[in-house]
Amino acid sequence: MADNPWAWRDGHNPYRATPFQVLALSPEAGGRGAIRNHVRKRRRRIERRADRYPLFGRVLRVAEVNAAEDRVKDPAQRLLALLCTHWPEAPARADRSDDAAG
Repeated sequence: MADNPWAWRDGHNPYRATPFQVLALSPEAGGRGAIRNHVRKRRRRIERRADRYPLFGRVLRVAEVNAAEDRVKDPAQRLLALLCTHWPEAPARADRSDDAAG
């Protein structure tokens, strides 16, 4: 049986370092050029001062940024990353009313 890369092991949460999180890239980011530019900037930041851009308290390596970029470029891997990425919930809108009926 194949090893499950998404299984919890030794307290390691496999969902906390998805490619989108490693790249600090929004799942809504569109356009190859825009994504490529964002990844280039992220890589440059990690190369220069990785300690200033930790991911869940862990300092990233350039190799992790490169691997995340490869996964985002592959359609099947990108979809898997989208499904595994946990983003904070949007705050509730203040103008929403539960008693709209009257």
